[in-house]
Amino acid sequence: MVMAFARRALAIARSVFIDLRLIALVMGVWLCIIILIMIEIGIFSNSSFMSYGPRKGLTFMHVSIDTYYKYNMLIVMIVMHTIITDVIADSLSPHVLNVVQDTRCKYIPHKPVTYYSITTIWAVYCSISQLFMVFIAFAQFDLLIARLLSDVFANLLTTSLYLYDKNYNPHQYYEQQQHPDDAVMMTARSDNNDDLMLLAQTETADLARQASH
Repeated sequence: MVMAFARRALAIARSVFIDLRLIALVMGVWLCIIILIMIEIGIFSNSSFMSYGPRKGLTFMHVSIDTYYKYNMLIVMIVMHTIITDVIADSLSPHVLNVVQDTRCKYIPHKPVTYYSITTIWAVYCSISQLFMVFIAFAQFDLLIARLLSDVFANLLTTSLYLYDKNYNPHQYYEQQQHPDDAVMMTARSDNNDDLMLLAQTETADLARQASH
């Protein structure tokens, strides 16, 4: 009885875990709970945190942001840093994970020294970025809003780039998940067909040019 209940509970948990829509719902509910707790304990009643614009009490890396020149420069830096960081992360992370760190992938498109350089630069960049974000978190509300809006924009951009050549087809998706090797072979076959078609088009164009002469 207990084991049957445990298996049922595990099956339900797994169905939630693998369904991105349910995960997004859980994430949204938990975010609302966090906001309610922050309201209840008085975080949004803190005048220092809920301030806007430059002021004497606003500091970033122990530098007072008390003029609109400094404030505007800081906002521009936050927006650009957030967008650039998100775009770089969404570009590098999948490639490193699926090509460099995947033990099934035996061939790489770049020399090893290239990957050593990229991962080293990325590690240094992330360390500096984390320090940067810590000071933003302890600044004030409007800076966090600037970062949030920039983050949303960057994620919409990178998601659009990933979805550019994809089609909505749940049936084909689940077939691909059940037979990944077949999907890889079909992709390779499709690439070969594209190459053959391009070759045929090139040869036809050459024959047409020769006939015209």
